[in-house]
Amino acid sequence: MIGFDLDGVIIKIGEILQREILKKHNYDIYDCRHTYYINVPGLSHAENQNLVYDIIINHGMEANPYPGAIESLINLYKTTQENLTFVTARDPQLVGAQTWEWLKKYLGPTIPFHVEFIPSKSKAEYLYNNKFKTFVDDRLRNVNDIAEYLDAVFLINRPWNINRETKYNVIRVDSVVDVCERYINSKRAFV
Repeated sequence: MIGFDLDGVIIKIGEILQREILKKHNYDIYDCRHTYYINVPGLSHAENQNLVYDIIINHGMEANPYPGAIESLINLYKTTQENLTFVTARDPQLVGAQTWEWLKKYLGPTIPFHVEFIPSKSKAEYLYNNKFKTFVDDRLRNVNDIAEYLDAVFLINRPWNINRETKYNVIRVDSVVDVCERYINSKRAFV
């Protein structure tokens, strides 16, 4: 079974965050591309988190998927007949409805999917306990934590994880397209 993170993997939320934070705070988050966290100067950690959730609530539906992501997910489902599972650290109380709405918009009613809202620090345990074999994320810490529990962990190359060390069994890729192709091919190899 394969699972996918959403933001930075399937959803290009970064462009929306960049645009809105630049408007509201005159700060370009891509000036600090080397870090995973958004840290607007003068705002506390909690204020930064609230800012991100406010933007997702008000503008999240404007975010596009990464090129080829949706087509690859649909092909993955049609080829493997495995329901798509998304495991995200998004807060379900704040943005759960928007998350489901975005996925329905792009996957439609014919592709079955499930969303689990799991804090980043608990993703490895959740994936292991639910017998996932493969996971895809853009957060370096997550993939390194998860790598010891799963057969395959993919790290989507993003500016915040480039030139940073991964565990030996983490596979770096450029897109979900690459992951889906590899996953489908691995399934065919065992048929």
